[in-house]
Amino acid sequence: MKNKILYYYNIYISTLNTDHENYSFIYNNNNYYLKFFDRPLEDLNYLYELNQDMLHNGFIVHKIIPTINQNLVIFIDDKPYVLLQIAKFINRKIVINDILSYNYIPNSKLINNFHKSNWSKLWENKIDYIEYQFSQMNKKYSLLNESINYYLGMWENAISYFNNRVNANSKVLVCHHRININDTLNNFYDPLNFVIDYKERDIGEYLKSYIITKKVIPTINYLSNYNPYLLISRLLFPSYYFDLYEKIISGTIKEQEIIDITDLSTFYENFLKDVFSYYNGTIPISWLIKKGS
Repeated sequence: MKNKILYYYNIYISTLNTDHENYSFIYNNNNYYLKFFDRPLEDLNYLYELNQDMLHNGFIVHKIIPTINQNLVIFIDDKPYVLLQIAKFINRKIVINDILSYNYIPNSKLINNFHKSNWSKLWENKIDYIEYQFSQMNKKYSLLNESINYYLGMWENAISYFNNRVNANSKVLVCHHRININDTLNNFYDPLNFVIDYKERDIGEYLKSYIITKKVIPTINYLSNYNPYLLISRLLFPSYYFDLYEKIISGTIKEQEIIDITDLSTFYENFLKDVFSYYNGTIPISWLIKKGS
């Protein structure tokens, strides 16, 4: 691997650390991370352009390093890797204020070509795929078979809510594909995890992760500054369930781990009621009203 780094980047290193599929090293007093790129390769040019803009405008973000031939990706055992120069900061776990204060507006070209803000279209395509996929294997996974219809129904509610209540006037910013309360700033500043979307995406994913991980209801008194319809749509989208679903059917984790999610369904419903109440004192989702009566 050291020889590949020398060949592609003209960087000579004496010590190379490994972390699962990724590699890290120090060169000229800078930390570097050679990271497996698990997104469509066509995303990378947009991510690089976004990365250059953010660096030019003084935002804290890791820097994508091209090869000496100006390629953004190299292949190791047929897997794509991207080299990052790590930004200089004191690393720690993220908090909600990191999300609320990280407000970079991309240029119009990137917004037009790389935004992920049409949630209903993306969700409809994904849910159709999952419904077909699981119909071919439902007998293999008894625990998923017992619970998946509940979470598919919640997802369909998210689509309906988004379609009926969200307009296209909300501002899009740099966000993250996923946010987890156990993420560090090192994860947070990773440009390979960026998407262009509504701020409510990151807030919603953080809140879901907070509830699932800590099993407590988080403080939500800062939510008045954000679009309630976008946020409620995002909170109704059960990404926490389907992220595990994908790991289970790929064999990465055991099916029993889904119990940690399903056991919290009533607890999470109570949180949704709190959010609806916080915004307008009503619950616009009929099944939640029935379950609370």
